[in-house]
Amino acid sequence: MHKDFTINETTRINGSPIWQIIYGGKVFTNCRSLKEATTLTKNLNLDCYFLERNQTRADRKSPTVKRTV
Repeated sequence: MHKDFTINETTRINGSPIWQIIYGGKVFTNCRSLKEATTLTKNLNLDCYFLERNQTRADRKSPTVKRTV
């Protein structure tokens, strides 16, 4: 297990808390809860390609929002 990804708690301009996941001294992504940040950091430290796994071409082409007419 690596320890490349770390969590940094900070606040937004409006004062609400946000947790940043840091990689190489730079912000990698943001999370709205500590639980979400902890889970994501743990998974990224186990597998640095965690966010890219199980993505197929069809998954990337499909819209994230399903439109209904």
